[in-house]
Amino acid sequence: MTSESPLITLTTDFGTADSYVAQMKGILLGIQPQARLVDVTHEIPPQDVLRAALMLPELIEAFPKGTYHLIVVDPGVGTSRKILAAEINDQRFIAPDNGLLDPLLKRYPKSTLYELTNSKYWRESVCSTFHGRDIMAPAIANWSRGVSLQDLGSELNSIVELDLPQPQVTDSQVIGTILYVDHFGNLVSNIRREHLKSFEKRTADPLIRLERDGSLRFIDSGISQTYADPLPGHGLILWGSSGYLEVALHGGDAARKMKSKPGETLSLDWRTVHERI
Repeated sequence: MTSESPLITLTTDFGTADSYVAQMKGILLGIQPQARLVDVTHEIPPQDVLRAALMLPELIEAFPKGTYHLIVVDPGVGTSRKILAAEINDQRFIAPDNGLLDPLLKRYPKSTLYELTNSKYWRESVCSTFHGRDIMAPAIANWSRGVSLQDLGSELNSIVELDLPQPQVTDSQVIGTILYVDHFGNLVSNIRREHLKSFEKRTADPLIRLERDGSLRFIDSGISQTYADPLPGHGLILWGSSGYLEVALHGGDAARKMKSKPGETLSLDWRTVHERI
């Protein structure tokens, strides 16, 4: 499927202080002048592959079929790592093979996966430190003009997998990990609703604890519905829009106030007080 004015999104860790993003846009528009470019973000923390990878499922749910997504968070640029082109759920992605596409491909296993190998669709001169501009941008622009995926490269059967920690689920507890801190200071964990499915019939609220190295950062019971449920300045637990359980602060920055960061433990405990002792 091609479009006369294809939608191409850009997600990078480049920031906006330098010309890197503009250079990629210049290459894109030079090849596909009808493209509609959407900046998802260029504020991924530098080289934070995990943060970018967790964002991609949000994109595939928000953008229409036929959208092209260019993701450049590439700490291995210039090395032997591959560059991927994939059709996932009727959307197209180009990204380095460093785990970025792993969560998407696990969610949508019936996907088509290729490695970019045909330099005919790259810039004539390729800089070893800027494959986003010299390989990925021209490749996705040509793809959006109707060049087939098969012409861009060769088919792959596997990719680099992301080392994403999984929650521990027992008969009375769910123990997760804080994955990242968002722009508002909310602490986003790896706990999703399906991890709590076996506890749906429990009538009592769980005791929820945020800890680091045995030091308690926050404690609560029950899951709130909105960020404004408690009094201003009070912490809370709720399901964020990305589907993960979050620790937040009404009207403030939870990470700053609680002096918390990724890697901390978030646990939900349905045991009685006597059992926890």
